[in-house]
Amino acid sequence: MNDSTPHMQRRQLLGAAAALCAAPFASLAPLAAQAQDAAQAWPARPVRVIVPYAPGNISDSSVRVVCRHLSTLLGQQFVVENKAGANTQIGTDFVGRSEADGYTLLYTGPILTVMGPLFDKLTFDPMKDLTPVSQAIANPTVFLVKPDFPAKDMREFIALTKKDPGKYFVASGGIGTMPHMAHELLVSMAGLQSQHVPYRGGSSWMSDFFGGQVTGIFDNPSSAMPLIKDGRVKPLAVTSLQRNPALPDVPTVAELGVPGFEVMNWFGFFAPARTPPAILDKLSASISKVMQMPEVADGFTKIGVTPVGNSREKFGEIVASDHRKWARTVKERNIKPE
Repeated sequence: MNDSTPHMQRRQLLGAAAALCAAPFASLAPLAAQAQDAAQAWPARPVRVIVPYAPGNISDSSVRVVCRHLSTLLGQQFVVENKAGANTQIGTDFVGRSEADGYTLLYTGPILTVMGPLFDKLTFDPMKDLTPVSQAIANPTVFLVKPDFPAKDMREFIALTKKDPGKYFVASGGIGTMPHMAHELLVSMAGLQSQHVPYRGGSSWMSDFFGGQVTGIFDNPSSAMPLIKDGRVKPLAVTSLQRNPALPDVPTVAELGVPGFEVMNWFGFFAPARTPPAILDKLSASISKVMQMPEVADGFTKIGVTPVGNSREKFGEIVASDHRKWARTVKERNIKPE
């Protein structure tokens, strides 16, 4: 009797310890089940998709195509809302501060990766307050000049600027946009000697371009192709590593003597940080399905835009890589906001 008492006490102690160890995991089980249930129920009401750009460009037109199909696929409206201003900071900050429940999303481009290095006093951290969900589309920019411009390609344009520095002017839609960053990267990598002229978004540069005050611009294929087809502009190069299928006769900058040069203007979905992973996974998979739909993919491909719909992890890698590249470029070129 006395010999068995210590054994019984040890068994009781071991049992109590095992129960204590299991208790945290047992308490987590209902939480995990609740998260899974929430993801399965999402979306249970309309989803707001904030676009931090003005209407009328590829960011706005592309998100409306994707959201229309997401609404059908997921059974709730994905409502696009433009919140432009302050180099996309207004809309981006709004989403970063929103509740992380999957009902407020951001649709933006690589300006997100330029913000931190460019602006010293942001009220938010775009790389920490937001999480990548899926890249919807990607396209290079294409460098345009007037049809009578003497250079036939980017190699000759670079040579002209070196021969006569200060004579040539390259427009962009504003500081930190991909057309601007493409120009700055070409200055760093190839010694381009043209001057950058920032405009205030959209096509506000066009009158000066056709009037001769501006020499060229890096533009999106979707807006450049009608001008190219009408013979109003001459394309000298695209900024992808491979030629764009919609512009097969236009060489890449890398082909023309600047190895490794690449600037891609992508757009994709982000959610507030701390959004439940199960919701993010469901949204990412749904975007991937939409981008694989023939009517969606073919429509984008025809205008020089690549449909993507990649995973959260892959999109996160692209965002991080661009952030490193543009942080380096901003520092090397000493780029300052307007």
